[in-house]
Amino acid sequence: MKLEKPTLQQIHSRATVRMISYGVLVIALLFAYAGARIWNWQGYSQLHTVMEVVASMLALTVGILALVRYYAKPSNTYLIIGAGFLGTGILDWYHTVVTSQIFASVMSSTPESLIPWSWDASRYFLAIMMLVSIVGWKREQTLGEEAGRMSAKVVFAGVGMSTIMMAVFFALYPLPRAYYPEAFFGRPAEIGAAILFFAALIGYIKKRAWKINVFEHWMIYSLIIAVISQAMFMSASTQLFDAMFASAHLLKIVSYGAALIGLLIAIYYLFLELEEGKNTLIQQNKKLFMAKIALEEAIITAEKSKKNMKRTVNQAKEGKDILERMNAVMTGRELRMIELKEKISELEDVVARRGEKKKPLRKPRAKKKISTPKS
Repeated sequence: MKLEKPTLQQIHSRATVRMISYGVLVIALLFAYAGARIWNWQGYSQLHTVMEVVASMLALTVGILALVRYYAKPSNTYLIIGAGFLGTGILDWYHTVVTSQIFASVMSSTPESLIPWSWDASRYFLAIMMLVSIVGWKREQTLGEEAGRMSAKVVFAGVGMSTIMMAVFFALYPLPRAYYPEAFFGRPAEIGAAILFFAALIGYIKKRAWKINVFEHWMIYSLIIAVISQAMFMSASTQLFDAMFASAHLLKIVSYGAALIGLLIAIYYLFLELEEGKNTLIQQNKKLFMAKIALEEAIITAEKSKKNMKRTVNQAKEGKDILERMNAVMTGRELRMIELKEKISELEDVVARRGEKKKPLRKPRAKKKISTPKS
């Protein structure tokens, strides 16, 4: 499969479809909220543990895949999101363990306080990391990809220290009450995380990368679900394991699942890009190989031509030498002939002069008169 760059019209139409899908998702969640409000259902601790185990596994998977994507093609967004989901997964595991029936008796806080507050630890942590990912993206946009790239060691160190501090805090510090059934929001602490998730959602929308980037698109889904699950579902819970409590946990799993889907598709596209680049490189190597062969043949031909030219030059030099020798011979012969002619002329002159000296002078004879007989 070959990736084709979308046209401007395709980008606009795709963005319109995605915006509509965001609206549909919000409406669907509002209907789900209305149904959960009138659903008189009560869960139990074991179900909560199972849902948290699933959520923890999803968060860790998202974190690992995001870091795989980061090391394949470095980007602050994938680095921070990967580290953030890893920390979230660890905190969710911690939440799962300390709120289980095995450890509930040894913790310093009651389950009514420990379960909500340890839930909030991972939610606040993930919301903050989503905001930090936007800061990292802006840093790359301002300073450039190389200069603006954040140190992975620093990010991992910060995430590790934050995770350890939260775990120690919830293990040792007696937590206050988290439920206020008499208030409008049964769990008001959830509003803070909802605000942070909403700020991250606004930041991702303003990036406008969701129009062309499939991972950013699915992160919008994840953040929408996170905002509504915190602001409307979990904040409306009035007691442990009620319908709103269970719905919020289920929506957290769906939110992580949306991020996982986006990552899987992004990694798939990255593999396609690498495969396309590999094929292009193979074609270029073939062309270079053919060009090398042609060049070698041209060099061989040039060497042959050079040898032939050298032979021709040598032959020409030999012919020139022969012509020069013949010319010298002919020129000498002509000069000799001229000398001989001059000597012959001189000899003829000498002979002529000698002949004139020996010749006697003769008197002219008188002519006899011839008489005619008379008749």
